[in-house]
Amino acid sequence: PVRRGGDRAHPSGLTPYARRKRVEALEAQIHEFEAALAGLSRDLNAAGAAGDADTVRRLGESYLEAETALHDAMTEWESLVD
Repeated sequence: PVRRGGDRAHPSGLTPYARRKRVEALEAQIHEFEAALAGLSRDLNAAGAAGDADTVRRLGESYLEAETALHDAMTEWESLVD
């Protein structure tokens, strides 16, 4: 399908404006996830050095969740910017 202005519709089905807004939101989320992962990594290192196994386990779970969320956001972002 062709939209106003000759822009082809994106496979996502989003209008160009909606797609641009979603990309902006995803970029903000990606930066937040990256910052969270950096903080969790520092905390994991500190807990490991202190020998605090419970904290390492808890932080490790949080790290994996944040890593999965980052991957999902990046995958969606990639699908929208092509």
